[in-house]
Amino acid sequence: MSGATTTKRENWVPANGGTEEPFAVRGFRIQYLWETRSGRHAYIDLSRDVILSDEEALGVLTGSWESTNFAVQQELAAVR
Repeated sequence: MSGATTTKRENWVPANGGTEEPFAVRGFRIQYLWETRSGRHAYIDLSRDVILSDEEALGVLTGSWESTNFAVQQELAAVR
């Protein structure tokens, strides 16, 4: 397989059996998701179509921006 690469497709779906609805918090529209292959859970920022890191999600959900690093604070502030 000369030069060929394979990618693992992730399959994120709404958590809790597909019942998790998007919701708004602090100016963000987010949704709680589950990745079917790995069993991981995460939040997605629907306005940017980006899976949030645990640190970003904590900042969005609690408003505790001081708990996030400076780069994340700047990115979150830019989309608010």
